[in-house]
Amino acid sequence: MKIKDVREVEATAKGLVVVGKVAKIFDGKVVQGTDKNGKAYKTVYTSISLKDDTGDIYVSFANVDDDFLALEGEIISCISCSINEYVDKQGVTQRSLRASSYSADVIPETSQPELPEIQIEDPAHPVLPKTVPVKEESPAVNKPAEEAKQVEPSTWDLKDLKIIRQHCETDATSLVVKYFKGTLDEAIAQVIIASNILVSSVYQGLKFPINNKQADIPHNEKQADLLKGIKAGSDKKVHESELDQLDVKALEYKKQLYTLSGDDIEYGWILKEYDIDQPHDIKDPEKKAELVSKLANKVIKLQKGE
Repeated sequence: MKIKDVREVEATAKGLVVVGKVAKIFDGKVVQGTDKNGKAYKTVYTSISLKDDTGDIYVSFANVDDDFLALEGEIISCISCSINEYVDKQGVTQRSLRASSYSADVIPETSQPELPEIQIEDPAHPVLPKTVPVKEESPAVNKPAEEAKQVEPSTWDLKDLKIIRQHCETDATSLVVKYFKGTLDEAIAQVIIASNILVSSVYQGLKFPINNKQADIPHNEKQADLLKGIKAGSDKKVHESELDQLDVKALEYKKQLYTLSGDDIEYGWILKEYDIDQPHDIKDPEKKAELVSKLANKVIKLQKGE
């Protein structure tokens, strides 16, 4: 396959064999870390500039041998390639290739072997699914049966979705840990909500509707409404967490007990009955109300000299 053909095929094409001259070999990039199963990984990605009479393109290989590094200036066949799209510094969408292997022999386009589709997965930089624009057809051409036909997702589509979900859940958890104040169950619910929003934004690109009823609202206004709702919910949780009236009341009685007795012994004994360090440790409103009532009664007894 010629390099110009790589720029014209679908972005989802895999198993390509591209022949060209190795114009330059760049230093390898080491990517290492721990995968979701806790297993450490280390991969060295080596990129080359591949040229032919139709153009040039970058090709990336994983963990190449020493023989590969001596191929600069030689013509090779890049085997079982997949397409990776990226946006350059000028904001233009470009394409590069990821190859599973190479051959110093030229493989003719007419005799390319049947090769398994191998996707090299970079755990640190997963390849996200691309949005392919669909050409609109006139109503006369569209048939009801064709509109109703559903395309089953491929294995790679499902794998890409899983990778996106994992990354979005990690990002959503970081946001919730930093900004959300509430119970564990509430926090988990917020993670799910935020993760769904992030996954939707990946697949919808610049179109980010909150729901179908708001489809006619401009994109920026939808985001503003969404952020406004999130902030309002967060402010409510902070208010409920920091300004619990029973907690405030308990602290008021603590001050009165200290003023009447000169120490916190009485206050401490009452907290010990509930096996807590502070009133806000009690999550059950009824138990907390009971605690506050005991503190109030103790204040009254001390005021009477009992």
